[in-house]
Amino acid sequence: MPRFLLNELLLNTHFEIRFDYVVFTVFVDAPHVIEVPSLGMGAFDKFDSTAVATTSSETDPELIPRAWWITKDPEQTGLPHKLYQGWDQTMAFLREVIDTQGPFDACLGFSQGAALAAIVGSVLECPTVHPSFSDLKDKPNGQKALKAVILVAGFKLDLQSEWYGDRSDSDSKTLKTRSLHILGRTDSIVGEDRSQPLISSFENPRVEWHDGGHFVPSKKSWRELFANYLQNLDNPDESAVPSPSEGVESIGTNTNVAKI
Repeated sequence: MPRFLLNELLLNTHFEIRFDYVVFTVFVDAPHVIEVPSLGMGAFDKFDSTAVATTSSETDPELIPRAWWITKDPEQTGLPHKLYQGWDQTMAFLREVIDTQGPFDACLGFSQGAALAAIVGSVLECPTVHPSFSDLKDKPNGQKALKAVILVAGFKLDLQSEWYGDRSDSDSKTLKTRSLHILGRTDSIVGEDRSQPLISSFENPRVEWHDGGHFVPSKKSWRELFANYLQNLDNPDESAVPSPSEGVESIGTNTNVAKI
C-alpha cells in the first residue's frame, strides 16, 4: 500500500483528509527545538484561518516550536551563501524515518516543511547529493523516488544547483518528481517572489492558489483536492484531479501517505 509523509504541525490543526481507501500516514516532528521568547505561543497555534488555540507548549509537548534547520544569513557567518544549521542532522534523521517507517509514495509539507519536502523529493531522485542517502540505491527493496510532493507555501533554499536537478549526470536541469504547489494570494510570509524559484525547479509543476494567507487551506474543496491527488499518484493526467474551484469528485483507489 502507498505511504504518505507529512509534517507534524498538520496534526495540530483542523486539517483532515478523508479517503475512500486505506492510507498510511506518518507525521514527523522536526528534530531541532527552538526558543521563541518574543512571540506568544498563539502564533504557532493559528495554522489556518479557522484554527483556535486550545493548548500551549507548556501543557502539550507536541506544540513545542521545532525546526528542520536554523537559517544563518551571510552577514552572520561571513559566507557567500546562507548556512542551514542542523542540516546534516536533519538529513540523517529523515533517512532513519525512511528506513524504519517507509518506503513512502509521497510527501506533503507546509512552509519550511514544504521547502524540506522538495529536498526529500530531490535526494530520493539522486541519493548521492547527501552522504546520509548515498547508499540508498544499493538497497533493492528500499525507498524509491517519490511519486509526488505536495508543497504548501514552499520556497527554494540557498543550496547548490544539484539539489534542484541541475546535475552533471542528467540532461534535465530540473527535478522530475511530480509536484503540486499550493500558494496563498495574501501570503505575506512566503510570497510569489519566494515560491516561484521553487516552482521553476520542477519539471511540469502544477500550481493551485487559495484566497488566504500563510496556512494550509482546509475547506472541503481543498480536502477533496488533496485526497484526489493522492488517489491519482499513478495517473500522470493532471486533468483527472480538478482544481478546487471546479468541484472535485472523490475517486477510489489505494494509497499510503507520509507527512513532514
